[in-house]
Amino acid sequence: MAHFGKDLDHFSSSRTVRIKGSETVENHTVYTVEVSVGSYTWTVKHRYNDFLLLHEKLVSVCKIDKTLLPPKKIFGNQSEGFIKKRQAELEAYLQTVLYYVAHKVPPVLATFLEFNRYEIHGITQGMAEDLYNRGDVLLQSREMYEVTPLQLFSLTERLKLPEPTCDSGDVKKDIGHILDFITRVKYLKVVGNTDPVGSSNIDMSQLKFDLSLFKSLQCLEVSFSIALQISGIDTIKQTMDRITLHYCVSKIRDILLQDLPQWKADDGTLLVSYWDKLTEADFSHNTITDIDDSVQLMPRVEVLNLAHNHIKSIQHLNWLSRLTYLDLSYNTFRSLDALHTKIGNLKTLILAGNKLDSLQGLSKLFSLENLDVSHNEISQMTEVLHVCKLPCLEELHMNNNPVTTVLDYRTKVLSMFMDRASEVILDDHKPSQKELDTVAVLQAIQKSKENKDKSRKPITRKSISDDRPSGSPVLPDLYEEQGLPQASSTGNAPVETQGSKSYDENLQTDDTVTSQNSKTEVKERRRSRGHSDENLPVITYVNIAKLPNHRNAEFVTWLQTRLFGSNSEDQVMEQLVNVMWCNVIQYSRQEDNIPCCAVLTERRLFLLRLKHGSCGFSGVPDLETFYIMPLNNVQQALAGPCYCYTRLEESFVGPSGTFILEGADSDIGKEFTDDLQSRLHSSDIGRIDIINCSQNSDMSKQIFSEEDDEGLCTGRVVVSSIVSVSGTDENALLLLSENKVYLIQQDCLFWPRPTFINKLEDFKSKAHFTYLQQHSVMTNISEIKIGASFHSTRKHRRTSSFQIKNLSVLFEPFDVSMVFHELIGAVGFQVCFLSQKARDCFLDQLTILRSEHTHRMSPTIREEPEGGNESSDSLDASTDDAGKTKLQEQIQGFESSGEDLQSSEIKVRQIRSKTIANMTLNTKAALTAHMSRKLDLNYLTPELQTQLESCIRSHNLVNTLSPKLLLLTEMRGEELAHFFHSDIALVNSEAEQLHFVLWVVVVPYKDPHQEIISCVMMSSRAMYFVSDRVVKSPLVERQAWMTHTRHKSDTVIGLQRKHVDKHHSSGILHNSQKDSTIIRCYHVFHYSDLKQVNVGLFDQCVRLTGNNCNSTYTLLSRDGLITEKFMRQLTTMLSIFSSSPMVDRSPADVEQDFYRAFNKRTKTTLEGMEYLHPSKVPFIYPGEDTMSDLLFIITDCLRLPPLARRKADILMYILCYVATSESHCGAVESMESRSLVLTNDYLCLIHEDVASYPLPDFARGLPNTARYHITDIRKVDSLKRVLFFRKNDQKLTLIFSDEAEEIVVDTSVEHFSADDKTAGRHSLPEVGLTVLVQCDRDINKLMLLLKNQWRDLHGDELEIHIL
Repeated sequence: MAHFGKDLDHFSSSRTVRIKGSETVENHTVYTVEVSVGSYTWTVKHRYNDFLLLHEKLVSVCKIDKTLLPPKKIFGNQSEGFIKKRQAELEAYLQTVLYYVAHKVPPVLATFLEFNRYEIHGITQGMAEDLYNRGDVLLQSREMYEVTPLQLFSLTERLKLPEPTCDSGDVKKDIGHILDFITRVKYLKVVGNTDPVGSSNIDMSQLKFDLSLFKSLQCLEVSFSIALQISGIDTIKQTMDRITLHYCVSKIRDILLQDLPQWKADDGTLLVSYWDKLTEADFSHNTITDIDDSVQLMPRVEVLNLAHNHIKSIQHLNWLSRLTYLDLSYNTFRSLDALHTKIGNLKTLILAGNKLDSLQGLSKLFSLENLDVSHNEISQMTEVLHVCKLPCLEELHMNNNPVTTVLDYRTKVLSMFMDRASEVILDDHKPSQKELDTVAVLQAIQKSKENKDKSRKPITRKSISDDRPSGSPVLPDLYEEQGLPQASSTGNAPVETQGSKSYDENLQTDDTVTSQNSKTEVKERRRSRGHSDENLPVITYVNIAKLPNHRNAEFVTWLQTRLFGSNSEDQVMEQLVNVMWCNVIQYSRQEDNIPCCAVLTERRLFLLRLKHGSCGFSGVPDLETFYIMPLNNVQQALAGPCYCYTRLEESFVGPSGTFILEGADSDIGKEFTDDLQSRLHSSDIGRIDIINCSQNSDMSKQIFSEEDDEGLCTGRVVVSSIVSVSGTDENALLLLSENKVYLIQQDCLFWPRPTFINKLEDFKSKAHFTYLQQHSVMTNISEIKIGASFHSTRKHRRTSSFQIKNLSVLFEPFDVSMVFHELIGAVGFQVCFLSQKARDCFLDQLTILRSEHTHRMSPTIREEPEGGNESSDSLDASTDDAGKTKLQEQIQGFESSGEDLQSSEIKVRQIRSKTIANMTLNTKAALTAHMSRKLDLNYLTPELQTQLESCIRSHNLVNTLSPKLLLLTEMRGEELAHFFHSDIALVNSEAEQLHFVLWVVVVPYKDPHQEIISCVMMSSRAMYFVSDRVVKSPLVERQAWMTHTRHKSDTVIGLQRKHVDKHHSSGILHNSQKDSTIIRCYHVFHYSDLKQVNVGLFDQCVRLTGNNCNSTYTLLSRDGLITEKFMRQLTTMLSIFSSSPMVDRSPADVEQDFYRAFNKRTKTTLEGMEYLHPSKVPFIYPGEDTMSDLLFIITDCLRLPPLARRKADILMYILCYVATSESHCGAVESMESRSLVLTNDYLCLIHEDVASYPLPDFARGLPNTARYHITDIRKVDSLKRVLFFRKNDQKLTLIFSDEAEEIVVDTSVEHFSADDKTAGRHSLPEVGLTVLVQCDRDINKLMLLLKNQWRDLHGDELEIHIL
């Protein structure tokens, strides 16, 4: 709306105010005045006396001429001619007055023309005065502030004018009162109307207004205003938690997106921000026809009202994972199919006033508590049965449906709720006692009828192919069918049956014969008992290890389509994060194990129950959605001991929303828990920490306390798994500590108690766990059987009536039984595991613990004579043979002593040792003798073998590996572990496990200029530096008189010195004529010798500091990700080593377990930030002082002025190589290690001593070399171009020019040719700098920074050539 302008030259009074008519009212004449402001007009009615009062006030205030108003006539003023004349005179009067006061309309004139109702100045002044009087009261009372679109429009337009806030002179009408109020108001109600405002032509629904000044708005209600006319939505949505729109929108995107065509770009980038705080949205009473994808912008909405619209189908609501209340009443729904796949866990659903005739689509809304389907077309009582089975339903409204006219409608519906009939409110009324009595009678009759029908109808046997749909692929040999033993209801003669079928591809012929014999015995026993296989329900067993997971791309694609449908352009599909096959235990049905596929997506967790048949993906049984849990509804998450299970609890759902997810093994459980934690930490969901009970829990504390009281060294849970106890078929938790085997009652799985349990109701307020069995690991064990005779007699885990009725597919159990010979007698121990890996892990760790307990009392093998002063160089051939023979005998005796502890019936898989051929001709003979030794590599899981293969083959060093080292990269994981144990690992290092290998360049502290290409092998006890180069050990050069072997003269020993491998870690001396022909370990870095870890700048290197200068090395990874991986593995190994019972501990360490009691803490030192690991090893990261020192050296060398020094900054730091000479074909012949530093204006090459600095604690005095020595500095401004090379992607050449002015250089071939035409022409002053950078990411980052700097300096793009 416009206002009266101040430009008198363009002011047209004739088009502003006119009197268009008159009428006689009660013997006096009323004149109709029409006011036009822009395109808006309105009328006011006044008699002549009103004009006279106005004139008197204008004469007094504005000093206008008294004679301007036509005089009053007492007689003859009702004639038609006089009225027309007076009308023209009054019109001229108003136009004349407005012409002279147009620059500032007097308040009396504004009131006369009703500007306060229709003109922006008058409207805003009225608002200001109103808020001046009651604004504070409104803010304090938190009442809804009600305005009209006209008022907001007037305020928006008024703020656009270059006028003071108080142009009327009245302080109360200062619009500053409005601005102060709207920035603080939290509740706003905008009420419009479709009718014109008063006597004007103003349509409020078409007015545009801005809400951007409402900075604190939390609740907004708008009615009768077009949503697209509202601006400032992006501002208020940052604080909005409630929004209501009536008669405003035809599409939801009109308010959520405004005028944007889409909310995501083609590359997935968000074009608008989320409504992060919006929890309630009311879009009822509009003309919405469909639910578009813009609802994804409201991820936290809990209440959504879409009533009284024209919606026909539900779409995109699956993105609203927090939605609990949904109102879809009075739309045009005719059917709702599979509603559980389209919405989350609703609690209230209102579908009244639609045209529904079926409720089948609501049958799986398990979290639904309140359902309103009144005023629909439901006519069949069987439709009600679909919703009566919902476990949480409390209120059901079915008024005004045809089904309500059925006789005894209420009692029939209530009887469908079974035992919950008394808890349900039907049609706003609780059931009366009479109705409950009738329901009880109906239920008794129904149960009697079901039992009678069940006794008459036998259970028939089916095969997988019977239920398989036509065209579906037959499942491969993953299944094992077995009938459940069940007493026959009749005494019929036994019918011959095939018993159980096994299709396991790994079964051998002998096992098949045994299985057939067992089946025959079972059939005979069944015949003798009167059992018939025709009455047995079919149970299909699935091997959980053979099912596909999230690493199978085809399975992930199929699963996404199964859950979300095909990916369309207007729908963004949730990405799968993890897939874990598991047994699920629901708190409300703790006696049942439900085999499920747990699918973790970005926002939800799907539990898909396994069913009989095929799902369409090869090798996977049919899947049925069992439960959907939005991640932002997770109330509590807990990881069990050793990650053997994960417990999840959904908010406000109670027992039916609390689950135990039992993974196949701890590794799978750990990966699933980590992925779940990362999703719970995501920004759009909110941070929820998983309670980690892997090692520290009330249960472990109780066990450790009891073992401490018995004087046992304890502090670690070794293995844990959920098992079923054979014979009782009850679940239990199997836990192996360092001293005992525990079988704990299932109740421990739900401790700590879920949050929905009231502490007053919980009789078990303190932790107390019941042991079903507990045995010492040193107890004598016999009759160990793995899966023996179980295939014919075992029951599947926890088969209840629920599972018999609902489940036909279970995970194959893996059984183990043994007998513990306690003092009270023999105690049987028979359990079933979920996977073979979990069972084997338990047996392996039990064997290791028994061996460790025995070795604590056994004498160790002395590697060197007492005093440690005997040199291997002083041994002659006879001594080598004798020593080798004796040592081998000791090792064999040591191994046999360990084997005596194990029962002869234990079948431990032996991984056959393989000989590493073609190492070299001289080493092959030396290796063959001891490579044939049997090694215990049972700890090598397939995952670990894959990891070792990946690590040993991922060498990306700038330095070329020698042919001998390249042989290592071709090894498989098992071969690498065998080579480690036979040639690298220390003698008498039982229970040592290889976990990680890494290719790096090692720089010893004793010789900072020496670089050794090495393979670092990290085991559970030490780090081994392996190379084919001869590294002189400082401890092997000893005088002959220092040894204890005096059977030969010193002279003879000196003459017969041999080239012997200085590290005979496997107990076998590698004799050779050339030291360079063998791959050897030149240093063993025990974790107990590690005193400090220093991380280099930008994670380019790591220095490991030992006890002295001989045990300090720097590892140059030259890649931040590799360094990060190494540090993560090192901290893991230190944690395992510090918690191992084999580590020598002081009395103080024994009293305090650092792994459980130590809290992480950091402190700032001179060298940077220090983090103290629980193993007491400090990890020091470079701080700001390190960067400042390096920057100071650079700026001091450049002699920059103070201002330039303050602006200087380090953009990038890389450890690289600089080529010192190249061949004619461009190959690098020699190179030197340098540190490349890029600042704002310069590129520097620095020779850095990464081995000597920071100074270690044992250092006395400064090193001979400085830490930094600048070798070359080039200005980025003088960079001309960059050359890349196709044959070497790690090499690049930077071409610089030292000229003061830029010279345009022709880079064509002719320019560089040796043509005669160029003879005598001087070469351009260019300098080439060839560097070799190991990491591709560093090259890309360096080029990005150089191109940006070049563009800022020169305004164009940097030249890049590929040669």
